[in-house]
Amino acid sequence: MLLASLLLCQLLSQEVIVVHPNVGATIDLEEKIHYHLFPDIYNFKDAQFYQTAADTIVAKIRLWSGSEVEERYIYYTQYQVYLLASGIASQPLLDDKERVSIHKRFQPLYTDKFLADIKENTYCRLKLKDKRKFDAVYYRTKNDSVMFWLDKQLIPIKKENIMRLKYWDNYEQKNWIKWGCLGAMALVSYGTVGFTAGILNFTGPNIILLQYLAASVGSIIGYKISPTINDYLLTATVIEFRTSRIKRLDIIERTFYNGRKLKDKIWQLIAP
Repeated sequence: MLLASLLLCQLLSQEVIVVHPNVGATIDLEEKIHYHLFPDIYNFKDAQFYQTAADTIVAKIRLWSGSEVEERYIYYTQYQVYLLASGIASQPLLDDKERVSIHKRFQPLYTDKFLADIKENTYCRLKLKDKRKFDAVYYRTKNDSVMFWLDKQLIPIKKENIMRLKYWDNYEQKNWIKWGCLGAMALVSYGTVGFTAGILNFTGPNIILLQYLAASVGSIIGYKISPTINDYLLTATVIEFRTSRIKRLDIIERTFYNGRKLKDKIWQLIAP
């Protein structure tokens, strides 16, 4: 413990070394995969290199442990760092296209990464393998379980039992969405009755009364569906545990995402 404390103090007093310009001062998960760095390190978050007073270079590697971050230190000689830099230089530069490709090929790594980034008290919607669906409040990730507040109780759920987890960054009921749904449904109901009465040549004061009645019913329906519309419009992240797929959905992306899901379901129905 004393040695580790002294080492930590020593590291904090030194500047970070850039092993190679292609990775910069901090090596992230995509760079680790692309440049084949730290092959024996799992649950990797990021790494930095420091020059010590003893002319030895130390790598400070941060690892995920549930929602917590642990640190590990590895010593390198100058020659080992030279070999490391040569290996990085021999690989093509990591660009945005390759980063996306890495995300697709190594999605299970990013499921834990996204879980660790969820803020405490974040509103979530879950679907389990036994088909149950419910809303809960995220607390933390611990080992192979995700912990949620549900009905004022802290409930651990194993990751293997979760099919889908959807969460919102800043969940709140928007008043403009509520009143917009209420007004839109009232207008649609009012107009539908008037349009139908016109086609059928119905006239008289009862039609006006019926329109106002329909508008009242429509406003109630709008009020009831406003939470669903609110959920749809807010930016959300969906983690599919079964396939380790992660979708970051804003309004436009969600439209295309739901369209693809509907297309897949239709195809499954009509395919022999």
